[in-house]
Amino acid sequence: MIKLFQYPPASRSEIGKSVLVRMIPALLVLILSTIPLFIFIGKDSAANRDAVRKVTSQETEMAAAAVFIVFLLCVVYISIAAAKASAKHMRNFTCYAYYKGTLYSIGAAVPHSHSNTSNHGMRSIMKAQDDAMEFLSDHYTLKKLLDGEIENSRILVYEVKELTLLKENKNGMKVLLPNGRKQTIYKDMIDYDTLRDIIYIMQK
Repeated sequence: MIKLFQYPPASRSEIGKSVLVRMIPALLVLILSTIPLFIFIGKDSAANRDAVRKVTSQETEMAAAAVFIVFLLCVVYISIAAAKASAKHMRNFTCYAYYKGTLYSIGAAVPHSHSNTSNHGMRSIMKAQDDAMEFLSDHYTLKKLLDGEIENSRILVYEVKELTLLKENKNGMKVLLPNGRKQTIYKDMIDYDTLRDIIYIMQK
C-alpha cells in the first residue's frame, strides 16, 4: 500500500482571489494617500491664479513624496503577495510517498508562464500543469511508477534513504536531503503528523 503526503490542492481561481484580496487594501491605501496631494494642488492653484511666478508649496511636495513612497510600498507588498501565491500553487507539484518501507520525494517538472506568454502557450502550460497534478494525485499510477512499470519524463522521483531534520517550528519543518537540497514541509500538508513520525524515525 502506498501512502501519499500532499498539500491541499490550490486552484488557480483560489490563488487569484488570494492575490486580489491583498491587492484591494493596498490600492485603497494608495488612493487615500493621493487625497492630501490633490487638496494641496488645489490650494496651490488658487494661490497661483493671479500670481506672476507660480509656486509649489512645501506641503504639495511632501504630499507628492508621500504618494510616491506609498506607491513603492504597494508594489513591494503586491509583489510579495504574488510570489507567495505562486509558491503555494507550485506546492501542488510536490509530494512525499511512503511505499514498501521507503520514503520518496516526488516532484513534477512543469512549465511556467511569463508576461509575454501567448494564449496558446498559456493553454499548453495549464494543460501540462493539470496533467501533472492529476498524475501526482493518482495513488495507483504512482504505485506503478515506483514499481518501475511505467515512466514519466516530467515526474522526478528521489528515494530518500536518509535525511536530516534541520529545524521544526509552528509552521512545519525544514529537512536536508542527501543531495544537499533543503525542503520545507508545511503543517498544512495532508497527514503531516504521520510524515513527521516517519522523519523522526529516520533520525535514529
